Amino acid sequence: MAFNLTQDNILPALQAHNRKELLRIIIQHAAENTGLSAKDIHEAMFFQENKAISGVGNGIALPNARVIGLDEPYMLFARLPQAIDYMALDDQAVDLVTLLLSPAEEPEPFHLRRLARLTRAMRDQNLCKRLRGADRIEALYVLLMDPVEKSLAA
Repeated sequence: MAFNLTQDNILPALQAHNRKELLRIIIQHAAENTGLSAKDIHEAMFFQENKAISGVGNGIALPNARVIGLDEPYMLFARLPQAIDYMALDDQAVDLVTLLLSPAEEPEPFHLRRLARLTRAMRDQNLCKRLRGADRIEALYVLLMDPVEKSLAA
């Protein structure tokens, strides 16, 4: 049930002007790191986005999808220096984005549990404040992995 987050998948100053551009950039990054096509990830993600919006509030977006051909869960974190309109549930602009991709071949409850645990971790206001203030990729990595690993142990 682990998340495959590496320091290479942390984008501490992603520049995007809108939701469409943000998703294009993180999908391309995920494609390059997983060996999958950006088109396949895009289709899976937008299928999911049509079911439920991924802007969960408090400046946080959790785009996610189950992707055919993915071997293991994949996670990417991006921090935007300039928050963007993301059509979030609370209408707040988004500046913290965590992409979660899961293998389509595994049962859906695995993906839903990962997403729930990630959502729980990202609802921690103190964590979000620290993520917004961290100045190094290494610090972001530690901040992200500590609550995620704790939630996985629960």
